[in-house]
Amino acid sequence: MKSSPRQSATPKLTKQPRAGGGYKLGPRTPRPLPPDAKWATSLQVRARYGGTSDMWLYRKLQHDPDFPRPSYNGPLKMFSVAELEAYDKKLLSKKTPPQRSRKSGGVS
Repeated sequence: MKSSPRQSATPKLTKQPRAGGGYKLGPRTPRPLPPDAKWATSLQVRARYGGTSDMWLYRKLQHDPDFPRPSYNGPLKMFSVAELEAYDKKLLSKKTPPQRSRKSGGVS
């Protein structure tokens, strides 16, 4: 049986890694936030707070009245970097150092 020239001319499709690493589909790493940035995407905000999940951000928006509210551009959430920094300062000012318990060393 002869194979047609049309079948032999088609190349085999294989996955080729992209120049930036990884494949076309899948999780994407957030772009670093430039120092002069005014707005951050939700992916950049999640990376700022330790690579948290979408659900963490959703719960923060639902249950934390002090967390900055995003501006929406269609489905895209954009957060003000100045408001995020003010929120961080507020959290740090609320944080108190842990108190050390004083245990007597058996000496009375």
